[in-house]
Amino acid sequence: MTVKVKNDPIVGNLTVQKTVAGNAGETDREWKFTIELRNANGTALSGSFPYKGGSIVTDVTPPKDGTLTFDSDGKATIRLKHGQKITIEGIPANVIYTVTEDKADGYVTTPGNGTASGKIEVDNTATAAFTNTKSVYQRLTVEKTVEGADGDKDKAWEFTIELKNADETALSGSFRYKGESIEGVDQPPDDTLTFDSAGKATIRLKHGQKIIIERTCPQQEVTQELIDSVDLVLTTVELEHFHSSKIKKINLFLEEADMKKIRNAIEENPEGEEVDYRAIFPKELFFPEEDFRNKMEAMEYVTGIMEQKGYITESVKQSIFKREEMATTELGSLVAIPHALLNNTQEAVVSVLILKKP
Repeated sequence: MTVKVKNDPIVGNLTVQKTVAGNAGETDREWKFTIELRNANGTALSGSFPYKGGSIVTDVTPPKDGTLTFDSDGKATIRLKHGQKITIEGIPANVIYTVTEDKADGYVTTPGNGTASGKIEVDNTATAAFTNTKSVYQRLTVEKTVEGADGDKDKAWEFTIELKNADETALSGSFRYKGESIEGVDQPPDDTLTFDSAGKATIRLKHGQKIIIERTCPQQEVTQELIDSVDLVLTTVELEHFHSSKIKKINLFLEEADMKKIRNAIEENPEGEEVDYRAIFPKELFFPEEDFRNKMEAMEYVTGIMEQKGYITESVKQSIFKREEMATTELGSLVAIPHALLNNTQEAVVSVLILKKP
């Protein structure tokens, strides 16, 4: 009698998946991942493994099935877009995996260090899930002017403000606003507007009054990665679990000491050295008394010169226009600050353009 024994391989799988979040997240961008496999004894695991492409978001085209070949260092790379995933099959059990995403400037990445690792378990699928979040917040100014000899400048006019996300869903929540007014008119007090489940809030303003609504970051959304990605953090509450020289505690209603603290933080870099702002505002990028028909024409002129002189690349130029399409960068009082979503320039630089006729 002959007995045949079939030994099933002792293996598991690894899924790598990508999510892009935030109102400025680039969902059509490819993100590069390096996957490293090591045996339990620490030696590199080389060889080829098949993978299946899939998606975690509706209407996202999954990557095609394929094969990943791991080199003598046990490494292979793959690129994924938002909502895509791959599942690598047949990895020996107890193998240690490390998945690292290339650093994404301007994004808050989860996991925090851009790396996920773990061990392949028998007949199980390990998952390395990465989320990059990038949001751009703008000011919204609402102001009231009453004209005409019979205009009632003492009347409080009611405004209903409605906020929607890019997908047309209502945006609820609370937003701080600052009150301002023209000379001789009482200034509205600084306060908070709360938008209901329909994304609506109301405010009353008299002639010459205005409010400036600004998006702030709630305490529960603060992460170390967020702090590391910015130059300065102004907070009205104690951030007990974070320690950084970037964090400056200020009062809810700014006092002179707060203004001095902010001024000192802006005028010095993290090493405490003074900043030479002349280098940031080069003379050749200052354009007074210009004449254009619209903002896009003005932006094309400025960005064209900046690209020509090597201050920005074509991709950064296109990113400036893409950012403007998302929402106007106008701050009010005939001032706008167009800027790029990308942040891959070597040096900070500002161009100033003043119109002959706004």
